[in-house]
Amino acid sequence: MNAPDRAPLRLTQFSHGGGCGCKIAPAMLQQIIAKSGTSVLPAIAYAAMLASTTQLNTPGIAFANRAGVHALTDVTGFGLLGQLLEMCRASNAGATIDFDKVPLLPGVRELAATGLVTGASGRNWAGYGPDVALAGAQGDLARALLTDPQTSGGLLVACAPETVDTVLATFRDEGFDRATVIGEITPGAARVGVR
Repeated sequence: MNAPDRAPLRLTQFSHGGGCGCKIAPAMLQQIIAKSGTSVLPAIAYAAMLASTTQLNTPGIAFANRAGVHALTDVTGFGLLGQLLEMCRASNAGATIDFDKVPLLPGVRELAATGLVTGASGRNWAGYGPDVALAGAQGDLARALLTDPQTSGGLLVACAPETVDTVLATFRDEGFDRATVIGEITPGAARVGVR
């Protein structure tokens, strides 16, 4: 996304310790993105991206001791597929997700379709791709987006079916309007299927 005459932008140079870009203050993130050439993002997509990356995962506290919540993780550097696969491995179970139900920021599909994806997506896929089955129609776009490393990718919750409505209500109460069911945990080997 950098203009040809600009040096590559490394968010880790702005972090507060540990080299993690996730500790960048919202005002600093706005300045960094503005300087890096955001002309590829329409205003609505830019606003949604900024709101998403600066929203804290506060619902996790409410889920910590909730009956029916079996597992909880934040979606970070391994992307959604990697974090889900880790959850499956720890639980000796599999999972199936519906790509079309995964909440994406406005314009993300279009940007990814033009090739604006991270190199880390490919490295993530190389690390755990053999344990993921993508439906033929999903292809490279789904793989790139579901393996995209996140700085603030939201929460992934595995819960009992009778707890789903309560979990979604908690997300909504905490300001996470796009929280939704994206799939299900399945018996069997620790593999993830994407349909």
